[in-house]
Amino acid sequence: MTEEAISTQHKKVTTGIYVHKAFNPFDMDANFLKDIHKTTVQDLINSDYSDVYISISVDSSGNIFCGMRMSWKQAPKRWKVDEYSTRIVYDGQWKAVPEILYALKALKFYGKNVNFCIYDVPPQDSWASIFVNGTDEYLKNYDPESSTNEHSPKKLNNVYTSFKVLKETLTIQFPTEQELEDLRKDFGGKLDQQFIQDNRGKEVTLVDCIDFGNDNMIGRYFYTNRGQIPLIEAFARMLEKIGYKHVSFFASCHPEWWIWCLKTLHRDFPGFVKAINLRCHGYGGISDPAAWIEKIKQMIPDFHVNLEQTKIDLAFNAKINTEIIATQDPDKKAELTNKLKDIPKFDATGFLVPNVMASNDGYKDTETHKFMEPPEVFFAYMTFMNDSKSEDFTKYITGGSIFIYHYIKNCDFTLNEYCDAIIDGIDAAAPKL
Repeated sequence: MTEEAISTQHKKVTTGIYVHKAFNPFDMDANFLKDIHKTTVQDLINSDYSDVYISISVDSSGNIFCGMRMSWKQAPKRWKVDEYSTRIVYDGQWKAVPEILYALKALKFYGKNVNFCIYDVPPQDSWASIFVNGTDEYLKNYDPESSTNEHSPKKLNNVYTSFKVLKETLTIQFPTEQELEDLRKDFGGKLDQQFIQDNRGKEVTLVDCIDFGNDNMIGRYFYTNRGQIPLIEAFARMLEKIGYKHVSFFASCHPEWWIWCLKTLHRDFPGFVKAINLRCHGYGGISDPAAWIEKIKQMIPDFHVNLEQTKIDLAFNAKINTEIIATQDPDKKAELTNKLKDIPKFDATGFLVPNVMASNDGYKDTETHKFMEPPEVFFAYMTFMNDSKSEDFTKYITGGSIFIYHYIKNCDFTLNEYCDAIIDGIDAAAPKL
């Protein structure tokens, strides 16, 4: 395949990579934090992936850390785990080392969509005592008179405060020309000129989306003055109030749970849930993309995939609305109003993103984990798209993602070999334009 052909395909197919140890210093060399732009971030910039999912952890006090915090406590002493250097937001304040913010800025200005994946969270029973949904919905047993109560305002608001500080800190002023030049000197290559042109002079949000990736959040409820709602829904509502643009679901099981959250969130915030990143590590059953699509169609009847027709209908309605505003004749207004097209609220084009696991030297397949080499990834994506009886199924999947970066670095294949396998597998099954 020529470079020109690959470039054209990359514009049609979105590809993501999960990075669980991007900023964890314990498995890197001693100078990792100092030379962060020469290691993981440089690899990601040089790769062809459009999306990067960087793991973060939330502890029982609502603080936010880099990477998979639960694994740090089990790390061998030789790794010299330094919790201070992995803090992002701690006790309501931004505490990350400067290299982290610089790395996120580099990824963004080199054209990557940056997402934070909440991968490690406190034990299930801890969530109720640290979480508050936004600003006004508290736990039923919240006691405002007791400062020592486990549901005190400070403790309840820690998660809200942490993610608010995260959002505020990662919303930056557009860099100066000197700052852009510094990025070019450090990383080489070309910055994303289209992104620069579209955003010059504006505020820039470095992280596009919060990805829910921990099963401890499944089956948990948050009790509000409206009754109980799923924890994932409550968390997402909190993030929407803070001002995050999107959330996504890194799901592997219990489709009814995730899709119910999707349905209620989309009802109130259309488009806020960007995607379901479906873990297909084990194949079959509830991790099968076709089964999830059918379940979504059952639970959300207006699920549809015709994005192009939606654009046409929206343009038509905009024209009619202009005429409605311009006319003073009530009968004419009524006539024009009747011409308005009913626009389905949910557009499913590319909404389901199958995720597969890369090969990792020394690891063997299990019932729930299938480690794949690039040829297997190619076949998996071609199979995903051919497994449904629906003729529109190929529109539901327009991208894929790989789990995870350090597995690929530990095997005999490159990041782009996996990226190309996703693209080629989808392209092989997709209808030709």
